[in-house]
Amino acid sequence: MKIFQKIVSFLLDTVETLAMSMAVFVVVYIFLFQPMEVQGASSYPTLKTGERMIVEKISSHFGDFKRGDFLIPQSPGNPDIDYIKRVVGLPGEKIKIQNCRIFINDKLLDESYLSDGICT
Repeated sequence: MKIFQKIVSFLLDTVETLAMSMAVFVVVYIFLFQPMEVQGASSYPTLKTGERMIVEKISSHFGDFKRGDFLIPQSPGNPDIDYIKRVVGLPGEKIKIQNCRIFINDKLLDESYLSDGICT
């Protein structure tokens, strides 16, 4: 009878540990971090198709985005698809794209991180 109690106790402890681990995983996945895979070339050369990253979900709730930050918006046509986009313009700014160059408030945006010949 004592062996049966030890086995039941062990199984209950195991189930409790697995349940707590899953609960922590779900909370972290939903509210804190999420793995993503880059699809498409819109952020090339910084991000390339097939690269994997872990997206942090907290900072967007505590501050404003800055130029150069990456956002993860949902597709307007399909909420199952997420985009990865870089912030170029900020509220109140005038953006103009001309001859493969970006102008913000009539000043050329410094994109020195790009190789020569890449058209933005």
